[in-house]
Amino acid sequence: LDLPLKRNQAFVMTYINQQRARVGELLEGDMQGKRFELLHDGQETNLELQYLVKLVDVLATCAEGENRFIESMCQNIFSLDELLEVVNDKQIPVWCKRPYMRFMVWCYLNTAGGKIESGSGDLDHDVRMWQLLDNVRLMLLKFGAKLKDLLSNQAQTHNLRQSLMRRRTTSVSVKALRKKSAKKPAPGEESEGIEGVVSYLFEGILPMLQVFYQDFFNVQKSEESHRKEIAVSQEIASSLLGMCSQISKILSNQTQFRTFRNTITAIISYNEIEVEERALNKFHTE
Repeated sequence: LDLPLKRNQAFVMTYINQQRARVGELLEGDMQGKRFELLHDGQETNLELQYLVKLVDVLATCAEGENRFIESMCQNIFSLDELLEVVNDKQIPVWCKRPYMRFMVWCYLNTAGGKIESGSGDLDHDVRMWQLLDNVRLMLLKFGAKLKDLLSNQAQTHNLRQSLMRRRTTSVSVKALRKKSAKKPAPGEESEGIEGVVSYLFEGILPMLQVFYQDFFNVQKSEESHRKEIAVSQEIASSLLGMCSQISKILSNQTQFRTFRNTITAIISYNEIEVEERALNKFHTE
């Protein structure tokens, strides 16, 4: 996982707590409305929004590695309700959602304290969670089509691969900050380029899917209410299996390969989730 050193995580969290009034005003409970206002603005040139996104990313990084003490501190900053509202909001661009999804994974899903302690024990059939998974299903369908078009252009494929080799970041370039445009693009998921979607996929979506299907997924074919959940899961698995050969052309390191493979394995491990045998055989031989 390329996890950071625990002493560095503890040091950063201690500093944030000590300097909360100066560096963490946006984290206060009564600032939730302000946070959503910034997220809905969605402009990369908004420095206050950049600060919020980076701060959430730092907190998520501090929680990586199942540190119960830091998990508890982070859970007191953002509720699971707020996190689900953010990642399900289609008016918020994915470059803003990425750290929130990472925060949800490390502070509520993949935790040292467990599902009950984190308050995520009922997520297996939570309507908001399945709304998120259905959104992921739709995103994967669109991404698969975009990826196919991109791979037909050798130069674009090379540029994307080089971009993914760089370390994860939620910042924008100095050039982007200085750029002036008479017409700002409308914020939201649809305004994001494929590079941002790939980063969101590998840093947020796939880790979330992997831990959800390993630790939370719980359905029975005989249950009428579970059939839609099974159908959504099958479509997610089919989309991921369908892009195996394509995604391998843009992946830049073994960690990304493992993340992709482990996520698919976690989903297709259930007898209730049926996928095309040919796609499954191709996945196992690649």
